[in-house]
Amino acid sequence: MKNTRVIGRPEQALEAAALALGRSHGFEEAHARQVTARALELFDLLRPLHCLDDRARLVLLAAGLLHDIGIPESFAGHHKRALAIIRAAALPGLTSRERLMAANVGRYHRKREPKRKHAAFAALDKASQATVKKLAALLRVADVLDREHRNLVRHITVRQRGDVVTLVLDAVPGYLPDPAAWARKTDMFNSVFNRRITVRPQE
Repeated sequence: MKNTRVIGRPEQALEAAALALGRSHGFEEAHARQVTARALELFDLLRPLHCLDDRARLVLLAAGLLHDIGIPESFAGHHKRALAIIRAAALPGLTSRERLMAANVGRYHRKREPKRKHAAFAALDKASQATVKKLAALLRVADVLDREHRNLVRHITVRQRGDVVTLVLDAVPGYLPDPAAWARKTDMFNSVFNRRITVRPQE
């Protein structure tokens, strides 16, 4: 089943603000849009698995658009820079807690997973921390699907059997993510959701 959800006004206002912020930092807009589209598609298709509401979807929207905002300053630490930028940003439609959640999701789109010793993560209550982990896991999957920054995946469908979640990609012929990158970026999904995520092309 494909995502046919219609974007409403709160999402439009938040998207416009996030894009304006990203442009002011010289981010790669095409990649940001592609990763966000796939992340939101995963969010909608996997609602029975993550059990999150539309407020969490807004958090993911902001984090997806801004996850790479720190790259122009430093690629190596751009995930940490994203945390700082998003945390300080004016993002209409998000509460201060949700903005901090979005900042954490952006921070954890790569490298280490959340830890209690990380101050910005520790500043959240347990329920918000659990949401951040779920959203970051989805964002990592979406990010690896555009690792080449070439917009190769058009849509995703999901097949679930037992503890295996399979993403079926409507993509350019022959495309699949690099196996090593896929393994790195999906570890968090596997642990957070207690499921093994796999990928295959559409037949």
